[in-house]
Parts: sequence; structure tokens; C-alpha cells
Amino acid sequence: MGLMATALATLNESRGRNPRESAAREEPSALGVGNSFGGRWKSAKGKLYTFGSGDYGRLGHGDNQPKKTAKLVEVLRDKDIIKFACGPRHTLALASDGTIYSWGFGGDGQLGHGDFQLQTMPTKIKALQDEHVINISCGEKHSAALTSGGDVFTWGDGSLGQLGLGDQRKQHTPHRVVELQGRMILQISCGYYHTACIDQDENVYTWGQGGSGRLGHDHEHDLAVPTLVESLRGRGIQGAGGDLLPRHTADCGRLKAHPRTFRHW
Repeated sequence: MGLMATALATLNESRGRNPRESAAREEPSALGVGNSFGGRWKSAKGKLYTFGSGDYGRLGHGDNQPKKTAKLVEVLRDKDIIKFACGPRHTLALASDGTIYSWGFGGDGQLGHGDFQLQTMPTKIKALQDEHVINISCGEKHSAALTSGGDVFTWGDGSLGQLGLGDQRKQHTPHRVVELQGRMILQISCGYYHTACIDQDENVYTWGQGGSGRLGHDHEHDLAVPTLVESLRGRGIQGAGGDLLPRHTADCGRLKAHPRTFRHW
């Protein structure tokens, strides 16, 4: 079955641009497509638009109805949205002040609101209100956030160890990944059932479902704590980017090593 929904967002890139040009048009600057439901679009003024299947309230318009044309997420109208992440059934949005909003299906705790309830409108994740978040990522049933201090928080389904908390339990509020404390993490990325990150020393750590070798540890065992990928040690890995894909790692799609880019599709 093809994609059933789409969401678009517009990044605030008006700084440095001709004011008249910025006022005259709102340029799309980021696109996200959710697995099985469509996507989101983000404009140059930090506004989020969604359309497609509204199942589970994942479009953020207060209902479960489909939207055949892009519609502004009204709750976030006055927020400067700088990043967003699409899971198959839930969505995260990050404002410029470091606040995270989540909505959609919450049955596995992936919304981070201290319950397992569905949310049809963007809701602030209060457990992270004292943290300045700079990056976010969604898996199939889990979520992750990175703070400006280099700490990683995860929540949602942990049945395959994808939260990195040392067990297989569900968590309905964000928990700090203790194993990574002191490592100054620079990037994070969630696959369907696994997670990856890169630290300031360009080391890559992975955890979660190990099937098909997606964790890079020369075995297919699931891992419940972040584990250094030895085969990438000293390779100068500088970034992870790409789309959420089910069977490989690096966002969890691409690993970029200077001066070459390694793509694992």
C-alpha cells in the first residue's frame, strides 16, 4: 500500500533574507512524509502544515478526518517550528525555544505525556520543559530528543531495547539515557525499532532491534543499551541524515564521513 498522508513544514529561514521578499511569500523549506499516512510541510516562517490520512489524530487538527489539501496546524500558529519528525502514527514538532510538542497515537507511550492516550492536537511535553531540546526523532513506536547539553532522552515502546534504558519496558514519559551521559551527543536518529547517535568524538552508538545486522555489531542480537559500533571507530563520522527506514542504520539511513558520504539503503 502506498503512502496515505503527508505533512509539510516551513522553517524559519527569513533571517538574512530581504524583508519584502519574506513578507511577499512563505516559501516551503522542509518536507516530511509519514509512513502510511502522508506528510508535513514547514514554511519559511516556522509554520507547520499537514494533510492526508487523519487516523489517530496524527495531522494535529483536533480530529481523525483526512485532509486532501495542506492545512495549517492552528495550535502551533504562533510557534516558530524549527524541526519536526514523523512516525507512522505520531508526530513531534520542535519550537525555537526548545519546546517539544507531540500528537497522534500514544498507546505505547510515544507521545511522552505520562499516559497512553491518543492526542488529536499538538501538546507540549511537560517532562522536558526544563530542557533545551535541539533535535528530535520518531521511530515506529518510540521517540527521542537531544538537548543542547548533549543528553539523549527516549520514551515509548522499549520491547526491543530501542529506548536504550537497559530493559524492554514501555515508558510514557521521557527518560534520560544514562549510558550516554558525559559523551556529549551531537546527533540522534530513530529507525523503526532501533536508535543511533553520534558523539563529539565522531563515535557511533546503536541499540534496539538487531535483526538483519542493522546495529552494525557483527551479530543480530537486540541491545538494550547504547553500544559503540567498533567498525566505524576512527572513520570520522560527522553526521547522520536521511529517512526513517526499517532495516539499516544512520537516520536510520545515511552515515556521513568526511570527505566521503556513505549511504546504506
